[in-house]
Amino acid sequence: MLCSERDFISLGKQLNSENIYTRGYFIGKENLNITSILSRLIYSSCGVVVNCECSGADEIVQIASNYRFFNITYSWLLFGAEDNTWQQFLDPVFNIEFSSDVVFVQTQNNSTKLDLIDVYSLGRHRGSSLIGVKFAEYDNADRSLDIILNLWPKFDRNHRANFKGFQLKAVVTIDRDNMTEADVKPLLLQPGKTPGIVAFVKYQSHLNYYLQDMYNFSLKYRITRAWAGHLPSGYRLGLLGVMTRGEADISMSAVFAYIHRFIEYDFVHSSYMFKVGFVFRVGSDSSASDASLLAPFETDVWLSLMVTICIVLFVGVIVRMIFLVTKHPFSGSMVRDLVDIFAALCQQGVDPVPGNIVQKIIIFMTLFLAFFLYNYYTSSVVGVLLSSPIKGPTTPEEILESTFKVSFDDVGYHKILFQEKRMPIISEIYNKKMTGLKRGTNDLPMYTGIQKAVPYIKSGGWAFHCELTEAYSAIAKSFDASEICDLRVVTGLMITEYLQTILPKFSQYKELHMIGFMRLHELGFVNRALKIYWNDKPECTSGITVFAVGFQAVSAAFYVLFLGMVGSLVLLVGEIVWKRHGWKYIHYLQSKTVHFRVQFRGNGNS
Repeated sequence: MLCSERDFISLGKQLNSENIYTRGYFIGKENLNITSILSRLIYSSCGVVVNCECSGADEIVQIASNYRFFNITYSWLLFGAEDNTWQQFLDPVFNIEFSSDVVFVQTQNNSTKLDLIDVYSLGRHRGSSLIGVKFAEYDNADRSLDIILNLWPKFDRNHRANFKGFQLKAVVTIDRDNMTEADVKPLLLQPGKTPGIVAFVKYQSHLNYYLQDMYNFSLKYRITRAWAGHLPSGYRLGLLGVMTRGEADISMSAVFAYIHRFIEYDFVHSSYMFKVGFVFRVGSDSSASDASLLAPFETDVWLSLMVTICIVLFVGVIVRMIFLVTKHPFSGSMVRDLVDIFAALCQQGVDPVPGNIVQKIIIFMTLFLAFFLYNYYTSSVVGVLLSSPIKGPTTPEEILESTFKVSFDDVGYHKILFQEKRMPIISEIYNKKMTGLKRGTNDLPMYTGIQKAVPYIKSGGWAFHCELTEAYSAIAKSFDASEICDLRVVTGLMITEYLQTILPKFSQYKELHMIGFMRLHELGFVNRALKIYWNDKPECTSGITVFAVGFQAVSAAFYVLFLGMVGSLVLLVGEIVWKRHGWKYIHYLQSKTVHFRVQFRGNGNS
């Protein structure tokens, strides 16, 4: 853009010799419309040369500023008028941006040399003044160019990328009451789950704080309670509304990359997989923890068995003492009785068999108990080995038809989910499992936090819908290895995809952020942040789960043994009574028989 056609001829010859395509426009002509020449949507590199000595050049530059043509797409070379500095000419121009590529050529006083000044700002919309860096001199006398400062790469920390504490504005979504700007950073850096702040907000903030340290800028926060929304008038609410209007420079939360959002925002980074779903536990209500030798029976069964053995031994001692006191004949010894009882429990047989009926009954009932317990024990183990793992529900529709009670994480996107009800299954779950479910005082509410929900998930019967990485982090601290193997997940109410970091459309900091995130990837900081804020499902390491048999299932065997021991004691008492008093009864019967015979003969029936 020069003053006349004559000026363009000499310049055009030089550029054509370098195979550079040029087109000349002459300032001052009525038909020169810069908006028809330049465009915000051009994707090729383009250089613009302007002779600022021409009448009307300042107007051309101001129009370029109003339409934000001073961006990374265009490289501007402005030749200033004599005795006109870059501050005097460019300071009224507002939209010279951080990413602007503007070189102002000004003359030196009383010299044939020209100064080449790189002009930019850290953000005029945030109160930054223009910054000019002299990087070269051109001598008209000997036509030589002297490079004083190498500005490449442009966005290096030694050049533009050091903001020196300049303040940018960030928007953050925190669903809490009475939030102040001073509360934001401590809450975002707080480890673990924080009420009102979801995991991907903390993750994105973590990366943004890396960029803050890298580029040395400060942040002022704009707090919203939701990500999206709008008033009846069409006014956009939430984080997306703030970014659409360009009221913030940085977003502390990533968002879904819906196709209609590409015309509203610049997407600069993606690394966080957003995945939500129902988390629940399937399987037995058993408290058995591992597939060990003791696992097929619950603790109360083993305790009952130990108590029973002690009782059997005690009864054996009592029986032997009674035999000694009453001088009743018996065989064996105390040690032999102990060996016989353990042989019966191990189903190894008893040889020789005790001679008296009482000991025979005790041994027989002990064998009967061992037979039942052995079958329960082996059936429990073999049954698990031959059966496939319990799957449980696999879709939201199966969750709807199951007996699981449902609760949702207390975050904003769940409430929006039920307000919009984009899918029929969402309405059905809301009507049947949320509002249609009678909840007691000991039940989970419709919306609650993951920390409160973990014990209910662990106990079974509850399906909790939340971001899975938050659930996995809490579950890994509370579940043992066997319970983790019983954990199941069902997705489908919300999409699963990578979230995207956004900036306002045509943001002057887009290139800076893209370079910054790429640098974080190279240094491993992105993977480090994922290790902190994104957890995968805990691995099942316990192998198979053996569901323990409770005392109620095997109680019949113990009852038979106790009845047998009681029966044996009754027989023992009867045997002793008969031993002591049976001869009297026999003598009485004999005397009665003799008396009857005498009377019978006396009546002439001899």
